[in-house]
Amino acid sequence: EQSTTEGAIKVTYGNGQVKDGIPSDSTITVTGSFEKTEGVEKAHGIEVSTSANIKVRDLTIDNSAFAPAALDREGVMDVTGEDTDVTLTLEGETVLRAPKQYFGIQVCDGAMLTVRGSGTLTVQGGEEFGASGIAANHGDIIFSGGTINAIGGALDVEGAISRGIYIIYGNLTISGGTVNAIGGA
Repeated sequence: EQSTTEGAIKVTYGNGQVKDGIPSDSTITVTGSFEKTEGVEKAHGIEVSTSANIKVRDLTIDNSAFAPAALDREGVMDVTGEDTDVTLTLEGETVLRAPKQYFGIQVCDGAMLTVRGSGTLTVQGGEEFGASGIAANHGDIIFSGGTINAIGGALDVEGAISRGIYIIYGNLTISGGTVNAIGGA
């Protein structure tokens, strides 16, 4: 998020720890394992609202058992904000599993996400009401490297649609890597 220091970014992690004043041209590395089940309102694992370089290395965020109180259509990773430009570099195996009715990754409000690197990213949308694996809602996504597996959530509502990748008023560019998109069933 936006830092209190000009030209820098602020990162909130773990149990609310904050690191402020990180130079905006730095690469932030996220690694480890996280599971969210209850006791919090949001289902985010990574929320980005300012331009940043993020590296994920052998990361697992499993929010699939989390039942949010309100449907706000957020993602396990949200990239938001006009002119927000985020580069996500993949190393090793990264897995993001969304809670019920949520997207795995969502890019919206004029933001852009570029995914690159040599690792593998597997993103699964939540169950119920057709949450897609990766979605762009007024945002742009570029895949330029790595292996991306986007899996739509399981459907349990008649007439719902679940896609591996869902672009709503945005752009998807594939310039490299391997992209596999599988709709939910």
